[in-house]
Amino acid sequence: MLAGWSDVPLRPPPEASDASVCATLYASADKISAPPQLGQTLLLLFVLCANILLQLINPLITHRFLESALADGSMEFLARLALLFIGIAAVQQVTVVNSTVLAENVGWRPTNALRRDLARHCL
Repeated sequence: MLAGWSDVPLRPPPEASDASVCATLYASADKISAPPQLGQTLLLLFVLCANILLQLINPLITHRFLESALADGSMEFLARLALLFIGIAAVQQVTVVNSTVLAENVGWRPTNALRRDLARHCL
C-alpha cells in the first residue's frame, strides 16, 4: 500500500455511489504524489533551472566571440570561447535528457500508483 493511502478503503461501503468512490480516490491522489516524489521533483526543478541558465549563457558567449573576432582578438581567446561554447552546448543537451527522464518519472509514478490502487479497488 502506498504512503498516505492507508485511510482510503479498497472496497466502498455498500451504500457508496460510484461518484463518492471516485471523489475519495481523487481527493487522496495529492497525498501520494507529493511526499514520495519530493526529491525527484526538486531535482527536476534544479535541472530545469540549470537548463534555462545554460540557454541564456550560450548567446552571451556567441556575442563575445563575434565581438572579439571583429576586433581582431587573439586566436587563443577565440579558441577558448569556441571550446566553452561547445562544452556548454554539450552540458545543455545532457540537462535536456535528464529533465525529460525526471519529468516522465515524476509524472508516471503517481499515475501508475493510482491505476494500481484503482485496479485493487475494482477487484
